[in-house]
Amino acid sequence: MNQFQYKEPFVLETGGILDGLQIAYHTYGTLNESKSNVVWICHALTANAQVTEWWPGVVGKGRVIDPEKYFIVCANIIGSCYGSTGPASINPETGVPYFIDFPFITIRDMVKAHQLLRQHLGIEKIQLMVGGSMGGYQALEWCVMEPELIDRLFLLATSAKETPWGIAIHTTQRLAIEADATWGHRSVNAGEKGLKAARAIAMLTYRNYDTYKQTQTDPDENKSTPSRVGPARLWQDADSTVPCHPILWLLRRRHHQSRQLYSPALQYWHLQWLCFHYLYLYIQQWQRQSIQALQL
Repeated sequence: MNQFQYKEPFVLETGGILDGLQIAYHTYGTLNESKSNVVWICHALTANAQVTEWWPGVVGKGRVIDPEKYFIVCANIIGSCYGSTGPASINPETGVPYFIDFPFITIRDMVKAHQLLRQHLGIEKIQLMVGGSMGGYQALEWCVMEPELIDRLFLLATSAKETPWGIAIHTTQRLAIEADATWGHRSVNAGEKGLKAARAIAMLTYRNYDTYKQTQTDPDENKSTPSRVGPARLWQDADSTVPCHPILWLLRRRHHQSRQLYSPALQYWHLQWLCFHYLYLYIQQWQRQSIQALQL
């Protein structure tokens, strides 16, 4: 993993200031002589800069985005926990991590940070900008800020406007984190149990009633076959081969998935607020700018 250090004050959209930045990033392939083969991938809320790990079907040798053909860049967003400046970073004014004192950031702040990295890498043109989910918000914002820089835009699983349903889900997740008795403590583990609940809520949004019914309905309608796994084993490894009742397996699997995210609750809470701030409070201003940029 590479690290870019920006040692000047970084002014945030909300008025706060970070005394310098650290951005973790990965590059794959080689920048050609004309600097015309750049593919920049903006990652989603809980991902990192190692795009070949979480998107191996798309990025890699012989794949659609092939490092033998393209110069691929993926940078970790600020506010995250995978190497870039975030709540767990040291506050130079106090000498201890920011934690709850980390200033609010916006999608535009993320893009501005990555623009600094682009300049550092000597990139003058982006042939393809890719973004999924919250990465799509970054890609859209970047196109608004520098429309002449980006040739093509590939968006997936994203939107230009958050729905009331999406806002409600994000708010519910933040409330789950805030309900944890350890929330607000100056510790990387603060809000950990609340984060598990928040991620379980998120998992529900990745499915719907019909898919749950199709894949998780108990085939034994008469309930004549008792589960082989008692309550004591319910929360063990969800990938266990020990047979169990389908409903118990579903609950166990959801518990397992909620533990897989390496993202301290504070980072997750901040990024959820960021999505709400960007897509709800500034959407009208953004839409006006987007229409003007697309008309150029």
